[in-house]
Amino acid sequence: MDLKQCKIKDFDDIFYATKESQGYENAEDAIKYVLFDDDSVFADNAKKSENKYLYISSSNNARKKAMLLQKDDLAHIMVKYCMQSFGLREKDFSVIEDELVLNQKRIDRLEISPYEMIEQVAYLAMSNVYLAYDYLFANKKILSSVVSYMMQERYISELKDVLDNFSGIVNNNDISTETRYAYYDAYVNIDNSFAEIKKNNPEYIKWGKIMAKKIDLKEGLGNVKKKSGGFISEFKAFILRGNVMDMAIGVIIGGAFQGIVTALTADFINPLIASIGGVEFGGKFHLPWTPAGDAGQYLLWGDFITAVVNFLIMALVLFLLLKSVNRLMEVGKKKEEAVEETPEVVKSDETILLEEIRDLLKENKKSTK
Repeated sequence: MDLKQCKIKDFDDIFYATKESQGYENAEDAIKYVLFDDDSVFADNAKKSENKYLYISSSNNARKKAMLLQKDDLAHIMVKYCMQSFGLREKDFSVIEDELVLNQKRIDRLEISPYEMIEQVAYLAMSNVYLAYDYLFANKKILSSVVSYMMQERYISELKDVLDNFSGIVNNNDISTETRYAYYDAYVNIDNSFAEIKKNNPEYIKWGKIMAKKIDLKEGLGNVKKKSGGFISEFKAFILRGNVMDMAIGVIIGGAFQGIVTALTADFINPLIASIGGVEFGGKFHLPWTPAGDAGQYLLWGDFITAVVNFLIMALVLFLLLKSVNRLMEVGKKKEEAVEETPEVVKSDETILLEEIRDLLKENKKSTK
């Protein structure tokens, strides 16, 4: 488990997968409810699913990633985003530190924009990441507003790459050097700061291990079921596939054809060779050191030659058959190619112009004649 990792890519996958199936507004509401426990996205008396993760799409492992994201991960994502968003504006802070804590308590009664909330989070993160974490998650209005603004900037305004490539450097000479150095130092060390927060949170480690085991076990059982049912289905598909039936027919025809070849050898070729003075293939040679008669041992050379002749005839017939089939297939392909329309040649502007000049010259020649 990499505690330094900011899981913004998992957040992106969750959003894009859910947006693909449900649209932007539903994806935003699903993320705010499932990840940030914001039930204000539901209308009054609306019935909610017992399993909130069902609101997240299951494609691209988005639901699994949502289950693994914890509060510390979300705080890591959101605080880092606030520093990116405010830093890219290259403006000086307008925050009055004494009013910051007071505003947090009466935020519901104040007219404060999401941009101002982002500025306040970034300001706190510059001095202490945990203060920014606490400020952001202590009030649902602040959190909901900043999450909505983040998704608007990241996905609708398509500033994802710009935000991710922020280096922590604020290029504004009106901001004091001390503030710029502090901002840069806080940003480049934000992953380390959250790694310490996660490491010192036993619930974070415990929850991550529990959820990882649950998901792995669930996937493992799913794979076992697929395998146990898959063997039978694969075997069924194998025995019923067309190739097996073709092989069965081929074996039957081949057996019948072998009888023809054997008859040709025994009833036609052997007598023909014997009639012109040769020896019939049914001959045998007695081994002189063995007893004569039926008790002796014989080399059945005739049967061997017969088997060789049968093989050669079978090979020749198969060769001629396959050659004929290949020729027929080539003829069929040539006919198909002939039927296909030739692609239309697209003429360039220069070619068209030259053709027009050629036609004009021809007309001028005719008129002069």
